Amino acid sequence: MKSNKVKLRGRLRKSLYWPMFMTILLICMNVVIYMDDILSGVMFSIFTAIYFVVSLIVYVRNKPVLVNELINFATQYGTVQRQLLNEFEIPYALLDYNAKILWVNEQFTELTGKDKKYHKSITTIFPSLTKEFLQKNEGSESVSLKLKDQDFRVSLKRIYFEELNSVDSLVTLDESNEYLTAVYLFDETEKNRYMRENQEQKMVAGLVYIDNYDEALDSIEDVKRSLLVALIDRKVNKYFTELDALVRKIEKDKYFVVLKYQYLAKLREDRFSLIEDVKTVKVGNEMAVTLSIGIGANGESYTQNYEYARMSIDLALGRGGDQVVVRDGEDITYYGGKTQQVERNTRVKARVKAHALREIIESSGTAACIICRSAAEVKRTVSKHHISTVVCGFKLPDESAQSLFEDLPPNCAMLMVAVQGMLDLCQNDDIFLLASPVSRGDLVASVRMLIQMGHRLEKFVRPQRSEEEMALIDEAKSLLMERHGMSVEQAHRFLQKKSMDSGAKMVQTAKLVLGGQ
Repeated sequence: MKSNKVKLRGRLRKSLYWPMFMTILLICMNVVIYMDDILSGVMFSIFTAIYFVVSLIVYVRNKPVLVNELINFATQYGTVQRQLLNEFEIPYALLDYNAKILWVNEQFTELTGKDKKYHKSITTIFPSLTKEFLQKNEGSESVSLKLKDQDFRVSLKRIYFEELNSVDSLVTLDESNEYLTAVYLFDETEKNRYMRENQEQKMVAGLVYIDNYDEALDSIEDVKRSLLVALIDRKVNKYFTELDALVRKIEKDKYFVVLKYQYLAKLREDRFSLIEDVKTVKVGNEMAVTLSIGIGANGESYTQNYEYARMSIDLALGRGGDQVVVRDGEDITYYGGKTQQVERNTRVKARVKAHALREIIESSGTAACIICRSAAEVKRTVSKHHISTVVCGFKLPDESAQSLFEDLPPNCAMLMVAVQGMLDLCQNDDIFLLASPVSRGDLVASVRMLIQMGHRLEKFVRPQRSEEEMALIDEAKSLLMERHGMSVEQAHRFLQKKSMDSGAKMVQTAKLVLGGQ
C-alpha cells in the first residue's frame, strides 16, 4: 500500500498561505509607486522583499510546529473517540476487508471472550459471517444470529476511507478503494422471548363433532346409551383438559374447545390420537364412534379463529369425517381420514354431510333444520311440520329424490345438492339444482330464496298422483314381488329405474308391467 502523506487543506491551508498572497498585493502597489516616484518605488521594493523573506521563513518554521499540534490534537481527539467506543454499551467490533478483527470494545470482549489481541476472522465467532458474505453485501445489512443461547441482531456497516477523508476538513489521505466493516451486536433475546410467549398465548379455537352419533346409539340397547355418551364425553374432556384447554358441549354431538397455541404443536406431534382412541369405546355398540375435528389458529381476531375452525370442520365433514383439519393462518393440514380420495355414499357419510349442511343453514340464521334418514321419514316430517323446503342429495336410502319430490305437497320445494354429473340425470324441471362442491354463500342464498317463495310456489304445482295411480303402482310392485321374489324396496327401485331409462313416468311404467303379465 502507498504511504499516506498528511496534507493541509481548507481554511487552515489558506491561513498559512495568506502572507504569500499579501506579497502579490504589495508588488502591485509597488508598480503604482514606481510610476509616481522612482526613489519611493525602490525603497518600497526593498520593504516588499524583506516582507516576503520573513513570511517565507515564518511559514517554513511554523508549518512543522502546526502539523505537530494538529497531530497532537488528533491524537487526543482519537483517544477520546476510542475511549467512548471502548466503553460503548453495545458490543462493537471493527473488521478489515478480509473479515479479520482489527479492534473490539469491552462489551464485545465480555460477550465473546475475545480481547483486543484477537485478530482472527470473525467467522471463528459467528460461522455465518464469512468473508464472502461480508464482501457480497454492500452498505448496511442486518442478520439474526445466535450465540451462547442468546439471540442477536447483527448490524453491519461499511466504512470507506474516502468517507473518512470527506469528514475531516483539516487533513486528507491518499485515496484507497478498501474499506472497514463496523459490527454492532444488539441483544434481542428478551424481545424474542416475549414474542414467542405472546404467540404461545394466542387462542386456538376447535370444534369436535361426533360423526355417527345417532347410528352408534341406535346400535345399542336403550339402557346403555347414556353410558356410551358419558364415555365419549369423558375421553374428549380428558384429552383436551390435559392440555389446559376449555371444553364445552354445545350440542348432544358437538363440542367447542379453546386452548393456547403452544399446545397445538403437541396435538400435531400426537397426530390427534383422540380420533383413534374414541373408537375403542365399546358398550355393545356394533359401530365404532368416529370424530371430526376442526382447528382454527393464527387469525387476526378470536372471531376469525372461530371462523377458521368452522371452515376446517366443514372440510373434515366434506371429506368423509373421521379426521382432523387444522387451519393455521393460510396453511391447511389434514390428519387421519381415508388415504384414497374416493367418494362413497355410505350411511355415515350421508349423515355427516347432512350435519354439515344443517350447520351452515342454521348458523346463518336462515332456518331451523330437521335431519331425516329416509324418504319415508321426509314425507312424514313434511306432512307433520308443514315443511316448505327439502334439501337432499340425488338419492336417499329407500328412494330417489325425484320419486320423493312427486310425493311431496305442491307448496314444498326441493333443492337437490349433488355433483354435476348426477344433476344432469335429473329429469324433473321443478326441482332446484345446486352443483357441489357448493360454497356456503350459494347454499344459504338458495335456501333463503325457496323459503321466501313460500306459498307462492303454487304456480309450480305439479300433478300429484291420484289414488287410482297410486293403486296402479302398488299393484305393479305386488306383481314384481310375487313373480320375481323382490322386496317392496327392490320393486320400487325397479319401477323407478325403468322409468328413468325410458323417460316415462312411473305410472306409465307400472301400466307396462301390468300389461305384460
